[in-house]
Amino acid sequence: MSAGTGMGPLAAARRWLAGSMLRKSLAAVALPMLLLVVAVVAIGRLEQQTARAEQDVRRTLQVLSDLHEAHSLLAETAAALRGYRLVRRDAFLDPYRLAEPRLQELLDRLQREITDPVQAARMARVRPLFEEKMQGWRELLAPDLQPDAERRQLIQGKAKLDILRAELRAMREYETSQLERRTRTAQLLRQRNLVITQIATVLAGLGAVAAVMWFTSGLARRARRLAMDASRLGEGEALAPDAHGNDELAQVAMRLADASRLLAERAAETRRAREDAEAANQAKTEFLSRSSHELRTPLNAILGYAQVLEEDLAGRDGHRYAQRIVSAGRHLLGLISELLDIARIEAGRLDLAPEAVDLPTVLGEAVALVQPNADARGVSIAVHADAATVEADPQRLRQVLVNLLSNAIKFNREQGRVEVVSSVAAGRVRIEVRDEGPGVPPERRARLFVPFERLGAERSAVEGTGLGLAVSKHLVEAMGGEVGFDDAPGGGACVWLALPLSSRAPAAAHEAAPARDRAAQTPRHVLSVEDNPSNQALIETLLSRRAGWHLRHADTLAAAREALAAEAPDLVLLDLHLPDGRGEQLIAHMRASGRWARIPVVAVTADATDATLAAARAAGADEVITKPIDVARFHATLARLLA
Repeated sequence: MSAGTGMGPLAAARRWLAGSMLRKSLAAVALPMLLLVVAVVAIGRLEQQTARAEQDVRRTLQVLSDLHEAHSLLAETAAALRGYRLVRRDAFLDPYRLAEPRLQELLDRLQREITDPVQAARMARVRPLFEEKMQGWRELLAPDLQPDAERRQLIQGKAKLDILRAELRAMREYETSQLERRTRTAQLLRQRNLVITQIATVLAGLGAVAAVMWFTSGLARRARRLAMDASRLGEGEALAPDAHGNDELAQVAMRLADASRLLAERAAETRRAREDAEAANQAKTEFLSRSSHELRTPLNAILGYAQVLEEDLAGRDGHRYAQRIVSAGRHLLGLISELLDIARIEAGRLDLAPEAVDLPTVLGEAVALVQPNADARGVSIAVHADAATVEADPQRLRQVLVNLLSNAIKFNREQGRVEVVSSVAAGRVRIEVRDEGPGVPPERRARLFVPFERLGAERSAVEGTGLGLAVSKHLVEAMGGEVGFDDAPGGGACVWLALPLSSRAPAAAHEAAPARDRAAQTPRHVLSVEDNPSNQALIETLLSRRAGWHLRHADTLAAAREALAAEAPDLVLLDLHLPDGRGEQLIAHMRASGRWARIPVVAVTADATDATLAAARAAGADEVITKPIDVARFHATLARLLA
């Protein structure tokens, strides 16, 4: 009987220890919980008092900050107005324009935040003085202000400004004293709260020690092991499961071990995927660069000589054939450019240079570019554009408009009409391009802006790639705009785009470069660094028409350096891909030399990627021309650099 009685409690203890952590922890913490509840209530009340005191400190700091800012804005605005009255330059008024609404905000906030009766009375005196001072500033800006009135206003304004400064100084001094007092109060409350918290913690700890000592020793050891396992898990190391017991801690240890195996497998997969993605991204960049170079190089000779033939055969038999070659070549060039644009967009490497663009001007340029296509199909183009300035990259905006106009012409009826309408509303400019064609069925509109999607036009005689609208959508959205599709009034399609209205004035148009004929009459020495024979021959053809011009060839960087050493040219035409290195190396070499530093360098490259063009400009190229060479731009660039 005694043996059974002696084993009963031990067996019950073993069964209890084999139970869940919840049952163990409830028994261990029941006693100190009462002390903790009492301590929490007391601490909570003290925390409320401390929070109110700290809120008072923050409010006082905010008031001090606002007073300092108001004082600074007063001084900046007064100085700006005096400078404007002295030199009459509008730029001097920028601080005033920024300060006036900000002062109103500060005064409103001060009136809300100041609750002290003394400061509130001062604020009631200061507010009207601010209003009078701001009214005085407006009177000083009146265009018909007489000198006597100006002098009187300046004297009165100075007096009011002195009063305002004195009042603001008094308010700051008062708030500074209040800040010191409130800070001391908050510190005392915080210290008292800390002391009471420490006392409550010690009491609760002492009450819990006896109840949980036997329980916490094992838990602490196993918790430390779990913490170490968690650290090892973060470092990707494999874990061993906990062999002690089968409670929640043991289950956590087992799950951590399982997780370590899964994470190790996934880390290896992620590492392989990252390496594959980096390799693919590098391969894509190299492919774009090589594709641009390899496609544009032969097209340079085709389009270059075709433009020469077009110019030579003007008014003679064969001129229209040369025009067709140029048109087909430019169509192919457009396809290459759109493919590269799509690749840049997908890679997130599309560079834009937004500026204020005059809408009627860029619309006129786009219409002029597509007018030959419209004339060939008998399609008339009408433009109804409001005078407006949009915020956009001018070259990309022109590209988008040409795409939309080209589609409206291609998918129009014979002898049809294209209408371009713009309107301004809610800070945005909406441009609609409408045609009189068959339109787009509703079931196909969801794929209208999908790359390479031609919506059935691939089975027609209308040429195209299905890239124009996709590229246009990405370009407009990159410029902060929107693109959409509607039915045109009376039938047909209406593709629209909306861009932000610009508050800046558009950049002034550059004056035309000196006449090409006048530049061609002056003897010049040109060094062409080009390893492709057909490209070299094209450059020779383009420059052979200038009497007195001397062209020297170099097909490597070494040969180019020898040519420079033999005779300094007036201009260098430089390919960037050469057998013994990059053209940027030669540009850097020239710019570092006192003898050749000022010689104009035109980079002529078939690699039209943004990285290559940026690298050439960063190295010091005066101009970058991409192949295929646009003959008109080529001549204009040389005339400008050699003027």
